[in-house]
Amino acid sequence: MKKLEGRLEEPMRNKRKLDKRLKLSLTKPSHLLTLKYAHIRWENRQRLCCLLERLVKKHNWAEASGVLSLLLKGTSHDFSADLNRLKYSVAIRLLKYIDGDHVDIRRIRDIYEIWMSRIRFKTVKTEEQIAVHLEFILFCLMEILAGLIKPL
Repeated sequence: MKKLEGRLEEPMRNKRKLDKRLKLSLTKPSHLLTLKYAHIRWENRQRLCCLLERLVKKHNWAEASGVLSLLLKGTSHDFSADLNRLKYSVAIRLLKYIDGDHVDIRRIRDIYEIWMSRIRFKTVKTEEQIAVHLEFILFCLMEILAGLIKPL
């Protein structure tokens, strides 16, 4: 009997819910945006990531820098290790392109330090932290062996 009563009350609940949505949509128009477009931010981030990867593959550095700037601003509180790796590795490649043969190790070291400080405060696996440290060490060794930078 209780199940039957619950089923009879269910249309009333749905009607009250719809009435509440209608009232909120008339008083607060921004409420409608949260109903339908809840995942729009995530979709835009995904599009920006794909666009950034495509531009870097084509070596279109001018437009890649603009997309990277947008991505850095839009994902400042992001916890994704893969996205952080993409952002900071593209930033390093962009600096290499801008500086050419004269890579300023301090600027690249600053990028790695920002990257390491961001993953230190977030819930990132220890392997990711070690990987970033090793990547920086290997980068420095490769640049020293290539003769592009002087040892610190």
